[in-house]
Amino acid sequence: MTDFFISYTAADRAWAEWIAWVLEDAKHTTKIQAWSFQPGGHFAVEIRKASADAARIIVVLSPDYLESLDGMTEGSTAFLKDPSAAGGIMFPVLVRKAGTGGLLAQKGLIDLVYLEEDGARGKLLGGVDPGVDPVRVKPVERAAFPGLLRRSFPGPVRERRLAAMPLDTIPGSEPLPPGSRMPFAVNPLFVGREDELRTLARQLKAGNASAVVQVESAATGLGGIGKTELAAEFVHRYGRYFEGGVFWLSFADPAAVPAEVVACGRRMDLLPGYNGLLFAEQIRLVEDAWTRSIPRLLVFDNCEEEELFYQWRPRCGGARVLVTSRLSHWDRALGLQEIALRREGLHEHVSRNFALSFERLNPDDATDALALALLARAACLSPGKPIPSAFLVQTLGLDEEDQEAQWRAEDALSRLTALGLLKPEEPGTLSMHELVADLARTSGEEEVARNAIEDALCVEIARLKEADDAAPALALQPQLRAIAEKARRREDERAARLCNELGDHLRRFGDAAEALLWHERALEIREKILSPDHLDIAQSLSNLGALLEARGAVAEAGMYYERALAIQEKAHGPKSRATADSLSHLGGLLQSQGNLAEAFEHYERALAIQENVHGPESLSTARSLLHLGSFLRNQARLYSERALAIFEARLGPEDPMTKLARRFLGSFGPPSP
Repeated sequence: MTDFFISYTAADRAWAEWIAWVLEDAKHTTKIQAWSFQPGGHFAVEIRKASADAARIIVVLSPDYLESLDGMTEGSTAFLKDPSAAGGIMFPVLVRKAGTGGLLAQKGLIDLVYLEEDGARGKLLGGVDPGVDPVRVKPVERAAFPGLLRRSFPGPVRERRLAAMPLDTIPGSEPLPPGSRMPFAVNPLFVGREDELRTLARQLKAGNASAVVQVESAATGLGGIGKTELAAEFVHRYGRYFEGGVFWLSFADPAAVPAEVVACGRRMDLLPGYNGLLFAEQIRLVEDAWTRSIPRLLVFDNCEEEELFYQWRPRCGGARVLVTSRLSHWDRALGLQEIALRREGLHEHVSRNFALSFERLNPDDATDALALALLARAACLSPGKPIPSAFLVQTLGLDEEDQEAQWRAEDALSRLTALGLLKPEEPGTLSMHELVADLARTSGEEEVARNAIEDALCVEIARLKEADDAAPALALQPQLRAIAEKARRREDERAARLCNELGDHLRRFGDAAEALLWHERALEIREKILSPDHLDIAQSLSNLGALLEARGAVAEAGMYYERALAIQEKAHGPKSRATADSLSHLGGLLQSQGNLAEAFEHYERALAIQENVHGPESLSTARSLLHLGSFLRNQARLYSERALAIFEARLGPEDPMTKLARRFLGSFGPPSP
């Protein structure tokens, strides 16, 4: 029997492996998914077997773990709710701040949050009392401690640039290392703050003589008085000394941080085919790269929560982190050295300058009128985040064939940048200061601007999905999320559409859990404001069915598919393309449940509709033929496998009938996915 089975989610794999290493160093046996489960095995079966064979169970407890409980397999959920049924004792090990209600709160919690490695090791071993010799071979390389920052020793060649970084003089602005991600351009009007820049340089270079210690610096202060501007100035002046590049991430929307991380990976040339990987795998590759010894500078802009910093900063390696935040007092255990920006009247000065620029726009002038409209639309988006200039122009709804109107829109954008109301950033993008956004919202055109932004955003996201253009779609994700979050409170058709588009977008990039949440919100709104047989409700039902099916909730998925099919048949009749699509979805679901006769009937009905509506040579017909062909082939393989098993058992492996059945089964080739 294994001493410990370690239960964890993918987000906490590093913790699970470190815990296993500590326990096995202390002469204890462990079993964890990463080391012990066989590829291709049945996950639920492996979980049940591992928990039943373990004397005790460790739960690597975090917000991700608690969130995953609802989506876990029935068997694993059962042993978590009733560990005595699995024959063990549960030890919850808290690695990230999380609520611990229910059964977990009744157990002795082993809290490792914010502990150094030695302290965490002692607390873990003291809590579980290990004691026997391990019997299994684990990975050769020791698992790194995933908690608080630890020392790393990069080689002298990679440290050479950082070693040359000046501390007494302030260098001029120069291009950043290749692969960097920096959305903000050099600000030619930036003056002052020399002391703060030199302090940041000292803090971020500290420890270079013998070992690079990950030293993070926080530039904190009130909104609109220069935190981001100071960090951007530091990047443009000192970024060249970080050989691995500079990576700017907006933390203003915590839910959008994963997309920011993935976008950094697109600049780093990590792996051929990176763009086609699952979202979680892209994040893992970026995080692994950031723990290497090469010096990098990561900027966590507008990071307002200690837990966010703790979750996303690299665990080891040569990367430094620069934080901008309004949070002026950080937990000392996090190792942040703070630079507090004093107000000194700057807020009022900046506001007054923006107001004067805003007043120079004349609504009676055609170009200025367009500029005001663009400003109102930009104010509906998230201040500080890059806005694609082409998208902003699209929100005006101008005729694309009207070249004069397009030129006037370009002139309006130039007018706004010349007045400093919009700031040019990376090629093709702009940003708006939050104080300018406050001014623009007083124009009285907020509702018109909001509707234009929402409609244009839905159209653009759908276009990028159709074009399979991932990079600009991910770039718009923070704006889409922010707009959808605001809109859903209105509970109207446009709000439902935004929730639906965000759900589709998140599902496309592998975030199925949050996609399910947004599709549920879309359905909730639509069921409140639309008739029960409205096709938009059928769309939401189908989307939810697909997500639930992917998560293994086949019974619930089937109910959604059946409701969608009923609406589509009522609206379009039994011979529409939408009806055929729902029949195909249901056919696949029934097949996975073993209801072969019903699955075959649904596939045949879908094929008949496609042939009738689109013709026997259409692509839709071809897709239905492929579904039906795959189904028949898999069933033939299934029946042949059963026949072979009977012949082998009754006649033996060398009987002619057994050999014939084996050859026939081999003619099908490998099973279809």
